[in-house]
Amino acid sequence: MDDDIRAILEGMSTSQAGHLPVVAAFLRRIGLAGAVNAAVPSEMNVDIGTFVSLMVLDTLSGRSPIYRLEKFASSVDTGLLLGKDVSPSAFNDTTVDRALDAIYEAGTEKVFSQVAFRAASAFPLDVDTSHVHFDTTSVSVWGDYPGCAEEDDPERLKVTYGHSKDRRPDLKQFLLKMLCVHRNIPIIGGCESGNESDKNINNKVLTHLSSYMASHGLLPGAFVYVVDSAFVTPKNLEAIGDNLFISRLPFTYKEADRVVEEAVRRDVWIAVENEPPSPGSRPPANYRVSEGAVTLYGREYRAVVVHSDAHDKRRKKKLDRLLSESLAEAGAILEDAGRIEYFCREDAAAAAYKLAREGSSCHYCDCAVTEKVTYARWLTGELASGVADRRLDPDV
Repeated sequence: MDDDIRAILEGMSTSQAGHLPVVAAFLRRIGLAGAVNAAVPSEMNVDIGTFVSLMVLDTLSGRSPIYRLEKFASSVDTGLLLGKDVSPSAFNDTTVDRALDAIYEAGTEKVFSQVAFRAASAFPLDVDTSHVHFDTTSVSVWGDYPGCAEEDDPERLKVTYGHSKDRRPDLKQFLLKMLCVHRNIPIIGGCESGNESDKNINNKVLTHLSSYMASHGLLPGAFVYVVDSAFVTPKNLEAIGDNLFISRLPFTYKEADRVVEEAVRRDVWIAVENEPPSPGSRPPANYRVSEGAVTLYGREYRAVVVHSDAHDKRRKKKLDRLLSESLAEAGAILEDAGRIEYFCREDAAAAAYKLAREGSSCHYCDCAVTEKVTYARWLTGELASGVADRRLDPDV
């Protein structure tokens, strides 16, 4: 009997499941595999939904390289996590290649949006779809990436240098784009080339936004597109159509300066009520708004000027520092000028005129030329009548 038990034990293998069963239950609840299979049909022995589920589990277990997916599958109970026993050899390199190619051919954004919508619908949450938020971020990478070099193919993802939002201009990058509802629930996501402009990415999203939202029961005007200032271009304003949007008008537009100056001149503001601060947190900033209008490319838009007292404090500190530096700079200029003596009024007047035109960043010098009489030392012990040196000195 002991030999039989020993043989059974020797034939057993153990592994620590950890948190993965909880993750697997969550994936089943949101219907990940079904959503992926509906978007990416295939005739592979292992369906694409199962493959993606294992990839997610692998990522949330410590994220090993994708070429080690087969090794990860051999270290877990696939029957427990995937709902069916799958041989680890089914996740070899060939399967990985075919699965990724199938997802790419079906369209990664399409797959992502269907999974995201299925996940949002799986929970009894009152998801607010009246406001959609769009933004991008950069992901820095190390390496050459010769397969993603800059080529003429506009559809190819280019891992290359661009405006680094994580302040690593020395590294190549690609961009992640995300359209979210209910603050942070993604409904559309994808990747863009590292040197792609946010303005162009916005235009691509807007081209399909109305049809996508309509597929979920939201017609134009039923939602508000919230986006940063990169949105404000002639093409994007045209592409937004009848949809509502909220964005920040950059001060590269003269209309931004005009509407702010107009709001300050009118001095008619409406206070914005703040939520009570949480215990121990610093007091929130106080905001007030003034409504106006701007005209962009022949069309009028509503504009809201926002005033923040916290911003005022920061600007005042900056202005005080700037004035202090300017005053010190002006004092140094005057000190240097005061050491110079001129032997004729014309030279002193020219120097005073030049000094008054220069000054520092926030101060100018008010100069006047006055005559200063000095007497030379006696050259001998006898009186030398009429020996005097008349010098001119700018009185600054």
